[in-house]
Amino acid sequence: MLSSVVESLKNPGVYLHDVDRVEMLETHCSVVFIAGEFVYKIKKPVNFGFLDYSTLEKRKKYCHLEIQLNRRLAPDVYLQVVAIYEDKGEINFSRGEVIDYAVQMRYLPEEWMMDYMLKHHTLTVEHMQKLGAWLAKFYQSAARGDEIAPFGEWGVVAGNCRENFTQMREFITHTITPQLYEALLYKTEQSLEKNKRIINKRAQENITCDTHGDLRLDHIYVEPQTQRLLIIDCIEFNDRFRYGDPVSDLAFLLIGLHLERENDLAKALVQSYFRNVCDTTGQLVLSLYCSYRATVRGKVSSMKWAEPETEDKAAAKKHAQECFLLAYRELASRDENVAIVLVAGLPGTGKSKISQYLQNEHNFTHISSDKVRKGMARDQNAESGGNGFMQGIYTPQWTEKTYSKCFELAEESILKGQRVVIDANFKLQKQRKLFYDLAEKWHIPLVICHCTSEEENIRKRLEERRDISDADWEVYQKAKKQWQNFSEEENKLVHRVHNENFTETTQRIKEILHANFLCERQWKNSNETAEDDVCIVF
Repeated sequence: MLSSVVESLKNPGVYLHDVDRVEMLETHCSVVFIAGEFVYKIKKPVNFGFLDYSTLEKRKKYCHLEIQLNRRLAPDVYLQVVAIYEDKGEINFSRGEVIDYAVQMRYLPEEWMMDYMLKHHTLTVEHMQKLGAWLAKFYQSAARGDEIAPFGEWGVVAGNCRENFTQMREFITHTITPQLYEALLYKTEQSLEKNKRIINKRAQENITCDTHGDLRLDHIYVEPQTQRLLIIDCIEFNDRFRYGDPVSDLAFLLIGLHLERENDLAKALVQSYFRNVCDTTGQLVLSLYCSYRATVRGKVSSMKWAEPETEDKAAAKKHAQECFLLAYRELASRDENVAIVLVAGLPGTGKSKISQYLQNEHNFTHISSDKVRKGMARDQNAESGGNGFMQGIYTPQWTEKTYSKCFELAEESILKGQRVVIDANFKLQKQRKLFYDLAEKWHIPLVICHCTSEEENIRKRLEERRDISDADWEVYQKAKKQWQNFSEEENKLVHRVHNENFTETTQRIKEILHANFLCERQWKNSNETAEDDVCIVF
């Protein structure tokens, strides 16, 4: 029956108003027909457990509920429920036996959609400020009561979080590494326990309400003439997905902005929301709910990756990995925050000692280009060719292979939820760009520590060194001539480290890490609070 309805509604002549052409969109649970100035949405006769449209009466019920709930945020968009009839084998909207129902909506142009505006660079901080204030007003007036309040209690919140990890197990080694799965699970349980009292207190204070449930940029529209906001497509099929803490609903939208690298817009939205709502504890649970929402999105993308009909499996996998990594970062402390640190500089400037310090004291995975190069040479039975500059395993081809391997090892570590320090000279811009691109790919911070030292000390170190490097004074001098200075854009990431006194150097490294939200501060002024050490992903 569904196929005959779909085929009929694709015909412009079936509608009771003028239609030139019909555009059809399909999801797992519905089919949408854009017919001129109106949109018709029918529900598929499916039962997924959490969603049940399997009978005509259920589809009628949920069509009416969809209109009722969505009129809260888009009052003049959701028009009516219309019956679909069959008369002597003909599908129509006016006569015969009722065989299905559709939600009739006013058509909203794609150009009004916030997702479209974001891609075309017209979505602004002012839009986010207005949206934050509007959502604050919506949540304050949303339905509350004894039936809704329990959905905000700690037991329900914890159950929702834990359900994710149960459903994610089948994707371990596919879209999430075992290490990141365990790390994210640990941080989630830790955050749940830490916030248990606050979560229950919020439920007791009747903060839990009937929210939207699917707050995404592609569901939010801006009318150009009036700048009026409209939000469509709330969840009507399952109260459990809609009842909850409004901060959890807000987190859904924030995660979408984070994934689009729109941190300034996310920050504006959060600040506007909390400025317009009487909520003294909401910000304390924001990271937990953001992590939960990112985990859900990662799980959904993993399910999409596993579906046989998914054409771009690589894109689904990448999105899932990105979501899981973001979920972990939302809960990570500064000492755990995933990041890339490039320790760059000419031979003999103390790069390896600084990198070892970062490994031992700040939990970084140390990737040494010297060790990687020698390991590759050993695996391939290659001769080092002595320590001659650009000879043996130091030719440009070997160097390029070495940096590529460092990149590969760094990405493996990142996807385990680990922070990495790359110990190499990085004398060429293309070598540095490899890791700029890696940081951009996974949306993680990158810091460059450019090591320098007095040449007399460099020469002394090179003459006395007993480590894995083959570099000597002659190599230093030749490398110095090849050094490509940092560009103006690169200099935004560069921190100079003049490495003469190692005690002073480690203090400088701590300052650099703290300034980039990569370590807790070891000292405090009297007017500072613990909030200064919270790591928020903006």
